[in-house]
Amino acid sequence: MTAKAAVNPVAAAFRFLAIRSHGISELKAKLKRKGFDDDAVISAVNHLIEIDAVNDERFAFEFAASRLRNKNWGPRKVAAELAARGVSQEIIGRVAGGVTHEREAELVKEALTKWFKKTACSTPLDRKAFAKAVRHLTGRGFGLDVTLDALRRLGDDEAS
Repeated sequence: MTAKAAVNPVAAAFRFLAIRSHGISELKAKLKRKGFDDDAVISAVNHLIEIDAVNDERFAFEFAASRLRNKNWGPRKVAAELAARGVSQEIIGRVAGGVTHEREAELVKEALTKWFKKTACSTPLDRKAFAKAVRHLTGRGFGLDVTLDALRRLGDDEAS
């Protein structure tokens, strides 16, 4: 890091933001880890908020869309990760509320299809494979009701 950048938390924050979007709490923590004092961090982050360079709601929606689409996470895991990154419960509620039951069912089906390819399981599932699938999907943040429904439909599709 150059000497000028070392004393400018706004420049450091822009470098972080150039790589990926950050939440406000996450950005503050990174700047503090870089050695900037609390007053400089607060001042820099407030400036970034004023110019709309950092926005928790935008970050939360981008993060959720990315994880739902690319990592096959369910809404509960997304919500937990956003909370761990310091996003407010109000914003998390709006983000999680955007995932309807129907959309969660689509997502769990996609995750299940990907899991089948990865594990080379075949249907119908025996008891052990069924339990493993339930653990995998609930661990990825899908609700138990949606998970069981998807697995039942899978079994019904195989029976017909």
